[in-house]
Amino acid sequence: MITRAYHWILLIAVCLVSGPGLHAQTATGDKPKPTFRIVSVVGSYGELHYRINAKEPDRIITVNRALSAPLPAPSGLLEIYRLVPPPADSPVDTPPTRQVVIKADLNSNIPESIVVVLPLTPTDQKTLFETRVISPDRDFEAGTCLIANFSSFDQAAVSIKKDIHTVGMGKIDIVNFTDGHNLIKAAVEKGGKWAVACDDAWRLSSQYRGYILIFPYIPDPDYPPPPIAPPVIVRINFEFAPVPPAK
Repeated sequence: MITRAYHWILLIAVCLVSGPGLHAQTATGDKPKPTFRIVSVVGSYGELHYRINAKEPDRIITVNRALSAPLPAPSGLLEIYRLVPPPADSPVDTPPTRQVVIKADLNSNIPESIVVVLPLTPTDQKTLFETRVISPDRDFEAGTCLIANFSSFDQAAVSIKKDIHTVGMGKIDIVNFTDGHNLIKAAVEKGGKWAVACDDAWRLSSQYRGYILIFPYIPDPDYPPPPIAPPVIVRINFEFAPVPPAK
């Protein structure tokens, strides 16, 4: 049974094609600075902080089930933390302490990494997170879609129109798609059979790029549980691709 109401599939039209945006190349031809995007499997967790470097002020972010906009990335290790107030009996000028809840090693040679986080205790706003990083090893451009299988199933399959793509557990693939009406299905191999988790229609443009992220199913603290739990959570996101820098 396909429970469409619980797929929480998102279409975010993020236009990154004008102005001196994060993906733009400078007038002097400098290499664009690396960025990262972050998404949680379930839940929404606010008042999180990180720094690009020791000289920069804190940046405050919220991590939730929607793929974030590109954020300026530090070089190397990304640490996202909460500020924990000092005990009530501390001196008045005692600063808060930092509790690191997310760590991710970012490849500074990759223009845009995707940080996927799994809350260990989803109902607790103070939860710690398990982290994985997606670093595409080839151009992720207009007309392509990144598929990632972070589920516990050995094989996941995604069909876009008539093309079927299989992705092993813990693997990613970047595939092409065509303009127009596309039926997108996602399934996992379970007990020798394919269990469909997602079946939705999308109208796509060659100016888009997309993400299909497949996660293990866990209950989302912000939603009531579905009558029948799907085998996995599937998040689909298409957006305008950034314009390649001028040569």
